[in-house]
Amino acid sequence: MNTDRKKEIRVGIVALLSLIVLIAGITIGKGLIVGVAQTTLSFTFPSSGGIEIGAPIFINGVKRGSVISIDNITDGVSIIGSIDEIRDIHPDAEARISMLEITGGKKIDITPGIASGIINNSKPIDGTISADATELIGMMGDLGTDAKVTVKRLDTVLTQANALLSDGVVVKQLRNTIKNADELMTTLNSLMGDNKENMRKLIRDLSDLAKDAKDAVSTNEPKMRSILSKLDSLAGSGQRLMAKTDTALAGVTDLTVETKGMMKDIKTNGSFINKLLYDKTTSASIDTTLQRVNELLLNIHQHGLNANIRLGTRP
Repeated sequence: MNTDRKKEIRVGIVALLSLIVLIAGITIGKGLIVGVAQTTLSFTFPSSGGIEIGAPIFINGVKRGSVISIDNITDGVSIIGSIDEIRDIHPDAEARISMLEITGGKKIDITPGIASGIINNSKPIDGTISADATELIGMMGDLGTDAKVTVKRLDTVLTQANALLSDGVVVKQLRNTIKNADELMTTLNSLMGDNKENMRKLIRDLSDLAKDAKDAVSTNEPKMRSILSKLDSLAGSGQRLMAKTDTALAGVTDLTVETKGMMKDIKTNGSFINKLLYDKTTSASIDTTLQRVNELLLNIHQHGLNANIRLGTRP
């Protein structure tokens, strides 16, 4: 075998080894580690956030797997990853898509949680998306537009304020207002200084008055309670008296009704009392009878009684 042939074989072997090393590096870089048992874990995000298949998955900052599929669903995006072990991931685990490097690339960060037990890998983990540099730049652009509008408005406000203050009237009024406020504060300070002792005396008097009122209430509290108790008892007696009065009035009312009925019966029936009160003939007859009896009694008193009485036989 000639020398050129040997060189070609050596170059082919080196190229083949380089290709194998390149494939191994890509596999390791994408997280597709051959020979290690993998477990799938699903995630649900509002959007993909720019993540791609093969993106690494980190747990507490340690690379543990990679993304193997990304699919659209009704409420967002479903992402399935391959993890080497899930025994340290708990049911309250959280996931977040964030930047892998400042120059680009995305990753999934998993916070394993602290709840007891192991996560059920048949249920997806709800995740959030962190803002990356592109979104921050877009937000800064929006803020720049808003800042321009704000600056224009401030310029308008300053122009109007300058026009308002340029005539000197507003400035003069402000100076007068400040001067009046200063004079008012001076007057108040003088008033407080002159009457400071009176104010202190007034506060002391109010304090003494409050103390006296408190002592008076404490001293007369038993008497007040006794008076209130007696008033309560008197109120009960008054209620009982009112009840008895109501009963008596009811009796008087019944008696009045009965009396009216009796008087009505006397007026309408033909009894002796009716004739005595309302029949003039009966009244005249009774008057005559009483007059004769009176004369008889007068004669008996003057002349005595001559009685011829026979008992048991007829004359």
